[in-house]
Amino acid sequence: MYACGWRGSAEYRLDRDTVGDRPPYEADVDPTGPLAHWTAHLSVVRDAAVPLPERLAALLVEMAGQLAAADAALAVLRAAGVLERIASRVGRQGRMAGR
Repeated sequence: MYACGWRGSAEYRLDRDTVGDRPPYEADVDPTGPLAHWTAHLSVVRDAAVPLPERLAALLVEMAGQLAAADAALAVLRAAGVLERIASRVGRQGRMAGR
């Protein structure tokens, strides 16, 4: 799970007597407020994100298509692991270059 540490400025309390142990979506909880804050946060993150070069974006789309065609969960997991290792290595190299 990824976490950026963001916390919304508003609090949305749940009445535990009403909700009980059920998930909020089963307890008829209105998610409008929290979802609006989350969507606003994602907009800020998206606007600040570095865009992918077109060729890299195209390669990722192609890879996604090939993995979907392979229809093999283990192949998808292996590809995710490879990408994670590449990202980690490139990130370390970038930090070392910035010293």
